[in-house]
Amino acid sequence: MIRGYCTSCYYWFFNSPAGKWTLAAIGVAFLSIYGAGMIRFHGRYDAQYAVLATQVCDKGSWKIERSLLPPSSVLSGSFEGHKFKYAIYPDLFATKSHLYLECPTQLKVKMTALRHWGEDDTEGRLRWVAKVPGFAAFMATPGRIWSRNIDTRPLGFGGAPGLDLLVRNYGKVDAATLKKSIQFLVALNSNQELSASLLPAYPKQLQY
Repeated sequence: MIRGYCTSCYYWFFNSPAGKWTLAAIGVAFLSIYGAGMIRFHGRYDAQYAVLATQVCDKGSWKIERSLLPPSSVLSGSFEGHKFKYAIYPDLFATKSHLYLECPTQLKVKMTALRHWGEDDTEGRLRWVAKVPGFAAFMATPGRIWSRNIDTRPLGFGGAPGLDLLVRNYGKVDAATLKKSIQFLVALNSNQELSASLLPAYPKQLQY
């Protein structure tokens, strides 16, 4: 009875002029906070992306795109003819670097540091993915995808087939690391022989 009475009170209040103004104020506050977050994170890494693009991307192939959820910038371009997207997502103790290689693939697998879904690693190739320093998640899909999250395919990366690599790293990722990451995914997808020398070297310690 008390619960029903409280529900009626809430309904009455939020349908009153004062309640409607309260809801409007909450909505404005939420949009203001979200807008401030977008302004903060959009452009936060643009200078770093621009430097990486001039050193990594094929001439005239790159651009910086915007994503709303989460608010971030995405570097889109190509390296040696291979289309890719790259984004940095702030975290509490480390940043997350997401690299997507757009390409046809026969692989169909999802991996995290704890779990593995999809085809069996009969040739031992996927074990090299888990050896990438800071490895957090990997996905390869031969078809278009629709579900999105940061671990597999964030918004702003499109839904085309390809390979996604999520890495936790500390400090800035340099051009050599990004190049090697793309080359590693290309080698993995094209059944080239893999070795420790192909692994990208992401920063393992905090850089101030």
